[in-house]
Amino acid sequence: MTATIPDAPSRFGPRPREVGAALELFALCGIAFAQPTFDLLGKNTGIFATRGSVAIDLIVVAMAILIVPPLALYAVEVLVGLVAPRARRYAHALLCGLPFGIFVEEILKRTTDLAPQRLVHLGILSGMLGALAFFRLDWMRAWLRVLAVAPPLFAALFLFASPASSVVFGGGAESASDVVAKNPKRVVLVTLDELPLQSLLDGSGQVDAELFPNFAQLATDATWYRNDTTVAPYTERAVPAILTGQLPPTGIVVPSSADYPQNLFTLLGGVLPLNVHEGVTSLCPKSFCAAKATDATGVRRIKLLGDDAVTLWRDFASPKPSTVDFSEESVVQYGLPQMRQFLASLRPGNKPQLDFVHIELPHQPWHLLPTLQDTQHLAPQQGASKLTWQIDEYPAEGARRQHLLQVQAADTVLGRIVTRLKKIGAWKDSLVVVTADHGVSFRPGEGIRSVTKNNYEDILWTPLFFKYPNQKAGVVDDRPAQSIDVLPTIADVIGVKIPWKIDGTSLRGPVRPDFPRVFDQTKGNSFSPPDALGPKKGDRYLKLDPAGFQNVIKRRVLPSGGVPGLRVYRIGPYGDLVGKPVA
Repeated sequence: MTATIPDAPSRFGPRPREVGAALELFALCGIAFAQPTFDLLGKNTGIFATRGSVAIDLIVVAMAILIVPPLALYAVEVLVGLVAPRARRYAHALLCGLPFGIFVEEILKRTTDLAPQRLVHLGILSGMLGALAFFRLDWMRAWLRVLAVAPPLFAALFLFASPASSVVFGGGAESASDVVAKNPKRVVLVTLDELPLQSLLDGSGQVDAELFPNFAQLATDATWYRNDTTVAPYTERAVPAILTGQLPPTGIVVPSSADYPQNLFTLLGGVLPLNVHEGVTSLCPKSFCAAKATDATGVRRIKLLGDDAVTLWRDFASPKPSTVDFSEESVVQYGLPQMRQFLASLRPGNKPQLDFVHIELPHQPWHLLPTLQDTQHLAPQQGASKLTWQIDEYPAEGARRQHLLQVQAADTVLGRIVTRLKKIGAWKDSLVVVTADHGVSFRPGEGIRSVTKNNYEDILWTPLFFKYPNQKAGVVDDRPAQSIDVLPTIADVIGVKIPWKIDGTSLRGPVRPDFPRVFDQTKGNSFSPPDALGPKKGDRYLKLDPAGFQNVIKRRVLPSGGVPGLRVYRIGPYGDLVGKPVA
């Protein structure tokens, strides 16, 4: 090891020194900023579908992630050199120490349980030691210049060897050929989000009509498949399963038509007119479906994707524990605005068509009242760091009450959709399907959407209603069902043969013996904390006890009695006082 010979003071130059300084900052920013951000974007593929990303968006954002941080630091160094040439070497060392300290703090956050304050202290200490090493040791600086080849490799892997590659290279999906509908009907498919079956029940296996009158009315008009389970804990995999009839594929994929070319929309795209309102997925090819009303264009779209990247990295690098933050713009815009756009799109017509909407309700953030008034409470959910509830009872129970208010809002939304369908004459002879992509759990000490042996009943069982054409009375059907059965049942009703292999089966066929419920919970994804259940060795999916259904249908969402509109507010040791006259 040899001490670095001080460079002669210079405001700028010579060229080799400038290139070397820039390469050193480029390498350090690559490991502290670029690599984690590319990794996070690759694991949050729903962002690409939500933003309607195209190849140029990803390329521009990737180049910005590579260039902007080191360029900003290099600009600071140059300014210091112009003002105080003798201080430039010290400034360069400190600027190199900054990303190095952040990098060490990121590693410690992921590998230890140190408190945020301790992480900050160790990050600062590491940054100062790194700055000293970069100032004193020639071989460290030479190593950094060699390491400068890594950030472009990170970008290349992100663009060409990660799920992002389907956006960069993905082509347009085409409709399935030779598809014929022998019994064409209008099909209306409404997919709600983060709604467990037990959030609707009154303790006797029926919908609580006081709290959820529109779901209760639907149960009297439709066939209610109560024993229905989802196959995935998050939208980017659960909704494609509904629309393809297939279990989630291996690995991380983008919820787009490029990665799911065989789906409901490509099946019926050449058979029926499509009126499609997707949320955080983009399975309907642009050749069949107009762009979303909420899709951004050009610079705005790139800015939104860049903002998402910054948010992901900031949460990753912050010394504070990662929080459950579902308050992003996309969740809110695919709630009530999505419902309003869908209602406006429903038109009278005597010809069959497909009307599809994915509404992000009652998905958190829980900010709506049953009247659809907006409390504007969009803050990240408290008491659920790292997607697991605190041991204390009240954070989880308080959140559940907020959730139930938003379930009542979803009930109001459902009522408006049904009323509109009846008004335009599209109710009686149509196939109307209402379901949800997955549930959510509110058990202290347990995961929000990562299943354990204690909470899997909350997350797996979801509502599923089929109002068949000209159905005259409601039916409760407790045959074993999964979300992958929705597509084959729709195809069965309208007489369409699905030209690809599916994992689901029509719910109008023979009743199957019950079976272990399949659930896609891959260890290491964002909805699978370390203590969550994992598949058995050699299995792709968890297989969970179907007997949990008997526990679910016995659940009572809230104690009965008193003023119905105040039941949700009766919480805590003095909850019974809510609604009682003061006198």
